[in-house]
Amino acid sequence: MKQRKTFFVWALVALGVLLVDYALFWGVWGGWVNYDTEVQWNQVQSGVYTQWHPFVHTFLMMKVPSLVWNDYRVTVLWQIVCFAMAFGYLGFVLQKIGMRTKWIVLGMTLTLLHPQTLFFMMTPLKDSAFAVAVLVSVAVLALVVSQGAAVLRELWVWCPLALGLALTSLFRHNGIFFSVPALALILVLFSLLVLRGYWISLHCPDRFS
Repeated sequence: MKQRKTFFVWALVALGVLLVDYALFWGVWGGWVNYDTEVQWNQVQSGVYTQWHPFVHTFLMMKVPSLVWNDYRVTVLWQIVCFAMAFGYLGFVLQKIGMRTKWIVLGMTLTLLHPQTLFFMMTPLKDSAFAVAVLVSVAVLALVVSQGAAVLRELWVWCPLALGLALTSLFRHNGIFFSVPALALILVLFSLLVLRGYWISLHCPDRFS
């Protein structure tokens, strides 16, 4: 229960900070759009999509929120919500691993308030969404490395991992250079778990009786 509370606390903190940043960014500066986001937003408006900019990102991060309200700024809000959930999951995992609370607070605070975080979460670049997917994937990988592949049996572990690795590959064409080695690491750890269980069954059969 305490770890679930950690998830919601960090998710709400991230959501609050980024919403303030959002209000300042759009209210004072007026927002920022680069060539990629302009092209993708035009695809959403025209309904004609290409794969030059990954379709999955255009659809999930732009088209879906536009169905609620067809305004470019809503796509930024949707990205903020996604990041807040990923950020909350990271805090949850760090506590699950056993990291001291003071270091979690320090690391999470510096990450959240970093100018690059505050800036890139304000525009729906595929790089921003890719970073969110990587954040979730790395959090799970850290958990698996620290606690062993057996933890992959849990729904709250393998589901975010599968989603994170899939989206890293789909949000950027070169995302496979992250997802494939990450998947290989998971397979190695899982294989070691299976071999360990086989060794125990041969040498310590009483443990399975």
